[in-house]
Amino acid sequence: MPSAATEARVLDALLAALQTIGNVPANWLTLAAVAEGIPGDPLPQPLKPRVYLQYLRTESQGGEAGAGVHLWRVFCAVWVTAADVRTMLAAKADVVRAIFNSEGTITTALSQPAYPGEFAYQNEMSQAGYAVGVLTVFVDMDIPHAAP
Repeated sequence: MPSAATEARVLDALLAALQTIGNVPANWLTLAAVAEGIPGDPLPQPLKPRVYLQYLRTESQGGEAGAGVHLWRVFCAVWVTAADVRTMLAAKADVVRAIFNSEGTITTALSQPAYPGEFAYQNEMSQAGYAVGVLTVFVDMDIPHAAP
């Protein structure tokens, strides 16, 4: 049976990392609920922060790696929703902690670490009483010729 798509393996590794939020022994700021996908419409009332992992895009990096090496940069979005900005920022900090705490596991699974990137506040939901931000996370992956 062939391996899962490269992007699916990235999602699996990141989701496993995010699902550690709230587990001992890390010092978590929140107990955010974690799910794969995008926030629903309407958003559930944020009694506690929610974190959603979404695949974004894949970019070729092959030209920079040299002849015979094929690389992809796989981007994912981590949506963070909360009742207020400070709680959203605390949940974002927990997301980054979870990724850093799981660096060894992610690197073992993907042969590369995951890199947290830009975090942007999404102002559109503030009138509805939500604080929403999106963290971009990326992983540079060798493209396996037998199982891309």
